[in-house]
Amino acid sequence: MGRGSAHVEARELDYVPQHLIVIGGGYSGLELAQAYRRFGSDVTVIEAGPQLLAREDIDVSQEARRFLGDEGIQVLVGAELLEVPRAIGRRGYAETTYQRQGFMKAVVADGEDRILGFTMIGAAAGEVMAAVHTAMLAGLSYAKLADADFAHPTMAEGLSSLFSAVPPRAVQTEPKAA
Repeated sequence: MGRGSAHVEARELDYVPQHLIVIGGGYSGLELAQAYRRFGSDVTVIEAGPQLLAREDIDVSQEARRFLGDEGIQVLVGAELLEVPRAIGRRGYAETTYQRQGFMKAVVADGEDRILGFTMIGAAAGEVMAAVHTAMLAGLSYAKLADADFAHPTMAEGLSSLFSAVPPRAVQTEPKAA
């Protein structure tokens, strides 16, 4: 790959570069970095902001950075990008492989049992996030997911452990009108 290939072109390469520099620490950039590291490239992620995954809580960002570091990916944050020459890559196909690590985080309302938010880093994150999002849209309590029987083996099984760890809530109910 020439210096400065775009992420779309990097996904279409028919060879593994010795060193890949990924500009941007968002989800797409991190997925690309992980894939090429697993293919054997040395990888450096450069992020201008103070943390990876800027829209996430700091603990999520820190866990992602630890996870990437464990895989041998170098991460630079707070970097200033001066110039990126652009080159065009060759066509090809790449696919990521099975992953054994991950991270889930849920936010549950105080005094209620509503799930306010959820994030995940790891294999099948999209599918697991879709399951939690559906539960949120349906107004299901976190306890429903804690007690759910999920298919085995799937990443969604982790939801039971995650929500079982939520401390009990004193659920407030509104008085019914007479």
